[in-house]
Parts: sequence; structure tokens; C-alpha cells
Amino acid sequence: MKRKYLALIAIVLILSSFLLASTLLREENESMTLLDGHSQSHYTSDHALLAVHPSASLASAYGQAFTVKTTGEKYKLTPAIFYLKKVGSPTGHLKACLYSMTGTYGTSAKPYGAPLASSELIDIADLGTSYGPVAFSFVGAQQYEVLKDHKYCIEVQVNDGSLNSNNCVWCKASSGAEATHDGNESYYSVSAWRSFSDKDFCFLVYGEYVEPPPPPPEDEYGLQISSDKGGHTTPAEGTYSYEEPTNVEVTASADEYYEFDYWTLDGVAKYSNPITVSVDRLNETRDLRAYFYLAEEPPPPPTKYTLTVVYGDAHGHTNPPEGEYSIKEGNVQPVLAIAHEGYELDYWMLDGEKRGDNPTNVTMTKNYTLTVYFRLIPAPSGKCEDVWISNITQTGACGLRVDDAHSQSQKILVENKTICSVSFMLKKENGASGTIYARIREIADDMSEESIIETSETTIEAADLTTAYAWYSFPFWSLVNKEVRICVEFQGAILVYVGRTADLISGNRSYYFLDAWREATNEDLCIRIYEGKGSCPILAVRIGGSKALLITGKDKGKVVILV
Repeated sequence: MKRKYLALIAIVLILSSFLLASTLLREENESMTLLDGHSQSHYTSDHALLAVHPSASLASAYGQAFTVKTTGEKYKLTPAIFYLKKVGSPTGHLKACLYSMTGTYGTSAKPYGAPLASSELIDIADLGTSYGPVAFSFVGAQQYEVLKDHKYCIEVQVNDGSLNSNNCVWCKASSGAEATHDGNESYYSVSAWRSFSDKDFCFLVYGEYVEPPPPPPEDEYGLQISSDKGGHTTPAEGTYSYEEPTNVEVTASADEYYEFDYWTLDGVAKYSNPITVSVDRLNETRDLRAYFYLAEEPPPPPTKYTLTVVYGDAHGHTNPPEGEYSIKEGNVQPVLAIAHEGYELDYWMLDGEKRGDNPTNVTMTKNYTLTVYFRLIPAPSGKCEDVWISNITQTGACGLRVDDAHSQSQKILVENKTICSVSFMLKKENGASGTIYARIREIADDMSEESIIETSETTIEAADLTTAYAWYSFPFWSLVNKEVRICVEFQGAILVYVGRTADLISGNRSYYFLDAWREATNEDLCIRIYEGKGSCPILAVRIGGSKALLITGKDKGKVVILV
């Protein structure tokens, strides 16, 4: 079991190192190209950096001979990555260096001469005690340009510090069957560069593609044409190239109120129009510019006024939409009101003038502000009308105190009726605050957004309630043909009470508590539900006290007294 656990840890560390290396490279430069490398997945052996480079006795550098394996011809050296860790408490700095190669590639290759480029320093103290990828960045003048298929040596070496056999830096390498790279490992020890014929160093080298210089221009003859304010030319302004000498005719055309004045050709004034230019200077561009003068004063620009279109509410929009428009004096600007579903235009207000036409036309004689207001489309054959109900004699003992995000509801079966208003009995204590609204919800186990059928058009602030129980109405316009929950819901509400009664009629009160709906089977909410049709009879009534009145949509006009 212990061996399996250790193997799992090793796999996680390898994957983490790979992801870290990938992240470092992405952050460094998204356009970098892998020039060559030998994956840490081939790791079988360790090498220790024991001294500052160059050392006369101990190992001070390790690296690998590699080939630039790319499709492009030239790349700027960017980062080189080695897999390193510290042992003990070594101090100092590391750097990566690129060298020319000598020896036989793959068996005895090793660095030659002075470094071609050196990376920025890495503080040894920042290394981890477990192996991880360490990126050495080549910047500025140290971004040496390497060439496709050329061979180099990349080395990590100790720049400065204090190291020994107990306090050193270890590097990942491979040997035997895992030494699969076509180059070979090299190292510095006992005052000389040396090589391993049967080992490879674990490394990655990246570069940024260098665009080749543009080819030299072919023989051509050029003409640049431009014009000053007040006119244009034919051919149009621009730079033209020709493969052989030619003559080009150019015509200047003046804008309204302007006249042609003169040309300048390579700085010399010319007066003929059109003009013929000899484009005959090899690999040079002749410069032709037209000038114009104001021959007649133009009339003053027309007076403009600003029409500001404003939305008075959020139930529709206009064409043109809300905003400011600059319009010429005397022009007539039509503005169309487009109501959202369930709404219609109520009226316009044009600087205090109320209007009802749609579209409305504004004749621009000054700056105007036009505000649009929409309204809920009324019931087709009537409106919700209040219905008398017996006096309510609720007391605090009969009420329910509610808290933030709480909900009280009444289950009720509504058979193909349009609900246009719902009323609840509410009261407050001093200091009440928050917002109250009503909702029609599906019979569901939670209060998710998906369970909402309709939300009331208006809300009531808890502070606006009275301290004695009273009916408060919430308008709807929703066709319902199922059993639903009619809910009164609260947001931030405290010190608010909802009326209830034990005079059971149908359905029952339920409430949302501890993330679930719970049933109160022995009581009902005090609630009135109005149907949006004709005289709009009440579908059902819940009251407190000794009596209740029920007027159903099925048997309109039927009065039921419960004692």
C-alpha cells in the first residue's frame, strides 16, 4: 500500500511540473516555438551542481547538445527550461548559457568557446526541495538568433554562491534506454568541458520566430498624388507604381465654392489643369499636390436643435431609441412608441405638453425633450373591482411574523381564470422595513426561479403599512388553469405580520422555511383573489374572525357564510 501511495504522489508531481512549465511558457509568449527538448518523462538519474563555474575540481555546469528542429529558418532564443531542485541550503545564483558545439553530435558533443548568450539569473534560494521546471529567460541583446538545423549546447551553470556535497542543486537526466535524444549530455568539471555518450539531460529550449527581411525592391517608377482642402483629383489621392517609365494625366476638380489654384510637382509650381506628369525616375517617387482657393463664401450652416428622447418607464422603447438627436430647424421628426408585451402607449410628454398620438411628430423650432410613458393593457371587458367583505378583527395572536426572504402562501385550484389582483391582510410594527411583493408559483418543492408563473406588477414597502391589519392589493394579469401557490414574499422585511384564519374553505396555508415548503393543514391565509373579467368576481376569500365570504368564479354571485 505504501509503495502504491508513493507511486501516486510521483505521478501527481510529474503532471504538476508539466502543467507549471506549460503555464510559464504561455505567460512568457504565446507565439514561442519549441526548438528542441528531452522530456522529463525519460528521467532516470540525477546530477549535482557542486561549485561555482568554472570549477577546477567539482561539477559546475550540466547541459545538452541539441539541434534547432523547426520549419522556420531563424529564431530568437527565449526561455530554456531545466528540471531542478535544491538539497540542503545552497546559496547563490544559476544561469543558462548557449554555446557553439564541438565534437561529434550524439556521442562526444560539448560546448566550445565563450557563451553566445546568457539568461537572467535565478536565485538558488527560490528553488523547491522537490523537482520542478525552472525557466531561464533570455532577454534583450541576449536573445541570440539560432538557425534551423544548426547544432548548439544549452547549459545550466552556477554563477555565484556557496555549494558543497550537502548543499547543492540537483538536475534531472536520463541514461540507458531512456537516453533517446539524438544529441548527448555535456558537463564542466576539473577545469574542462566533458561529455557523456550514453546520457541525455532533461531540457526544453524555446524561440520566437524571426521574420526574414523583405526582398529588395524591384525596379519601379512612382507617383504620389495628394490635394489640399477644397477639391480632389483624378486619379484619386494615393501612391502609384509603374514597371517602366510612363506619362500620367491628372485632373484637379474643385469642390463647391472653391476653384483650382495650382499644382506643385516635386516642390515646383505648375498651373495647367489637367497636368501630364512624366514618371521616369528609376526607384524614385514624384510628388504631385493640388491646391484650391475659396472663390465664394458659403452660406452659414443651418440652425440645428436637439431632440432628447427619454423613457419614462421600462415597459417599452421608441424608434428612434432613447438619446439626443441634432435636427435641422423646421424639420419634422416622427417618434414611434413600441410597447412591450402586455403594455400599450399611455401618453407622451413634450416639454409639458401631453400627447396621445403614435407616432408623434415633433417640429423642430427649439430644443425639445420628449418623454414616453406606457401602461398595462386593461382587461378586455372590464377591470378588477373591489368587493365588500365583513370586518376583520385580527389580533397579533392570529398573525404571522415574517423575516427576510420568507414566503407565506395559499394553495388554491384556479380553473381557467385570469387573475388580475390579489390582496393580503398585512400590518407592521414600528421600525418595519423591506419590500413586499406577490407571486403566483407552481406547486414545487423549492422557491427556484423556474417555479415562478407571474410576479406582481407593483411592490409595497413595509414602512408604508399601517400598524393595524388592512388589505393590501398586488395587481397581476395572468391566466391560470391549475392548482397553484398564491404567495406573499418579502425581501429584507422585518416586523411585518400576515393575517391568517382557522376558518378553512379550500386548500391550505403553506410557508417556506429551512429551504423547503411546509404545510399548515389547520389554517388558511387571509387572501382575496380577483378575476379579470366582466365585473371581476372574487375567486376565493380567506378572512379571520367568525365569518368568511366565498364568491367563486364557477358560481358567480354565490355567497357562502361560514360560522
